[in-house]
Amino acid sequence: MHYHLEIIMPPTTDVDGAVESIMAPFDENGKDEEGNENRHTFWDYYTIGGRYSGSKDEAKYGTDAVAKFYDWCKSAGVTVSSFRFGKQTLQPASQIPMVDAKWNEMFPEHGGGACPLFDHAPARTNRDICRLGEVSEALTAYHVIIAAPSYVANDVDKDDVWTGPPRAVEMVAKSMWNGVSHVDAKWDGNVGSFVEQFKERTQGYRDKYRAVCTPTADWLVVTVDYHC
Repeated sequence: MHYHLEIIMPPTTDVDGAVESIMAPFDENGKDEEGNENRHTFWDYYTIGGRYSGSKDEAKYGTDAVAKFYDWCKSAGVTVSSFRFGKQTLQPASQIPMVDAKWNEMFPEHGGGACPLFDHAPARTNRDICRLGEVSEALTAYHVIIAAPSYVANDVDKDDVWTGPPRAVEMVAKSMWNGVSHVDAKWDGNVGSFVEQFKERTQGYRDKYRAVCTPTADWLVVTVDYHC
């Protein structure tokens, strides 16, 4: 099955490398540095965006408004065929200009360009990788990871120790496998509320560690489609 994950992490110019570092310990086929099979795994494949590409747009514009757009698609006889990474393909392609025009008419704040709900939209745009401060309060996901730089032993400057590759420091999913069954996490899936809860918990952390692991508006939020 495919699941929607949002990863919240410090700014970086290498999003792929950061996501790889964060996801590695949870790879069903991976091993740790000592050669032991990973524990607490949850994925065997993932991609940035994938079938959840555009989720941030849907949250920003509102579920009801997006539903009205889909209603228009039905009334206009818009047809789809096949999937690419789970995204719908407009077929025939001659429908694309009409669909894009209607999307931008209904959502002028989109700023023009392709409708993000179909696979002709550019992949991996700022719609899948954006700043935390730009994310709608309505954004939900099945799974969220908050990541921060990892610890690096440093005998020269002991104040500069949280500079390693990012790793997960907090994680939640709507339900978690306990080895026997899935347990409801009693979380509604709202990304923003989870971030705020984490910030509250960090108040008791040491100042330096709290400074490097507390999400701020300029942190990145990356949409990930993972399979397990």
